Amino acid sequence: MNSQFKNITLVFSLICAVNFNAKSEQNCNLDKLFSSNSSNLNLTTAGLKLKIESDFSKALSLKQNVDPFADTVPSLFVPATLQMSGINRTFKAEIKARGNSVLIDPEVTFPKLKIEISDDENLTGTPFDKQRNFRINTHLADVKQSRNSELTGRLLGDLSPIRENLAYTIARFFGLAAPQTQLAQVTYVDTQTHGSSDHVALLIETDKKIAKRLKSEIVDTFGPQGAQIKVSSQDAALFMTYHALVGNADYSLKVHEKDLMETEKNRYYWNTFIIKTETGSYVPVVYDLDLATIVTQKQIEMGSQFKFTEFGLQDAKQAYFFSRYAKLRQKLSDADLLKAFNYVNSRLDQLKNIVSTSGLDAQTKSNALEHFEYFAKYYTQAMTSKVIAVADMHFYEKANLKSKKKTILSKSDNKALPLRPGTPIKILAEEGDFYKVAILDINGDLQQNQSSVGYIKKSAVGDHVSDDLLGWQDERDI
Repeated sequence: MNSQFKNITLVFSLICAVNFNAKSEQNCNLDKLFSSNSSNLNLTTAGLKLKIESDFSKALSLKQNVDPFADTVPSLFVPATLQMSGINRTFKAEIKARGNSVLIDPEVTFPKLKIEISDDENLTGTPFDKQRNFRINTHLADVKQSRNSELTGRLLGDLSPIRENLAYTIARFFGLAAPQTQLAQVTYVDTQTHGSSDHVALLIETDKKIAKRLKSEIVDTFGPQGAQIKVSSQDAALFMTYHALVGNADYSLKVHEKDLMETEKNRYYWNTFIIKTETGSYVPVVYDLDLATIVTQKQIEMGSQFKFTEFGLQDAKQAYFFSRYAKLRQKLSDADLLKAFNYVNSRLDQLKNIVSTSGLDAQTKSNALEHFEYFAKYYTQAMTSKVIAVADMHFYEKANLKSKKKTILSKSDNKALPLRPGTPIKILAEEGDFYKVAILDINGDLQQNQSSVGYIKKSAVGDHVSDDLLGWQDERDI
């Protein structure tokens, strides 16, 4: 994909790929594990069935007990066997548990997996040919009805992989670099307890396979080399606009940030890996979407932190949608964001039709369609709001520079800190050289119970963030 989005291809003509009937038993991958269609619009399980036998509890405990910061990490793989319906073979394999934050959740009793078929197995002519390794996102817990984890908000149960597949499908729909995926019915047989359970799972292409398919190479993003990677601002705008559309904040992509001190909390790249194409351009790859609100349906709770009534937002859900688009203005220019918005918005009707006519359950459809509806409404409002346009403006209780009671304070040492450039504001009144304003505290800088209404100098207000302040950071980000 280049910066003008010219290489985007939306392939909808393949009969097998456009199979939305939940009751269909047609298997679109008789010859390959993943569809050759990069858009891969199979939103239901489409008949692919696997059986995996292993000691899943051991795989989970190995991952939970490993120190990720140790100099050496022991092997996390345990033996397994793999079978596919319609193929009269048993494949020797190994599995390991995947994920970090997901495995600190006490409600997660079954891990995400990586599966590696043994090098001794001849895979020629099988669906696993050239896909010896792949990832599996699955139910995470044996619950009768899908529900959210109290700790992380993740969706537990069989709806999660179905909705995450939808999120990846949307990424490919907009031409973003993303893994190929395939839903399947998987029977898990525990070799220790001999118990078995059937679940929907999402098979996901590995990073190396993504890079190979896109004729690219994976770039090391850790440490100082991360600062040298230059993703085009237009590609970044589409990438970030997509994440805002599906409600995913569990990622990081730095574009204009200067002299960033990278820490565990503040990274150039988080749940994003970068590939370098044959032409030398750097492209971000969509990765790890299980916390996106189009999957979890937790956007109301996430918006409850905002004080929003002055902006004409009626509830926390509206505030959340508004805020996630407003945050993008702190990172990228309005021109780049508007180009990405117009591109996405021009294709929303087609996307709505695809989801509406799919075999997805009613709740998943409703949640997705609400994301699309709110996108056009609140993206436009967020992009046209007035903002803090300077880097040194404090927030005051009265129209007086000596009034310090409303100044934002550092949560570590009570040092006075300015409002961030790009903070959305609503002008309520004028008083001399000051505006009385309401701010939308999209970065969570205000102290608990501190009012979002105060005074700022008129000179601090603008229609957009200047290029030199894009990606602005201070000690709050370290």
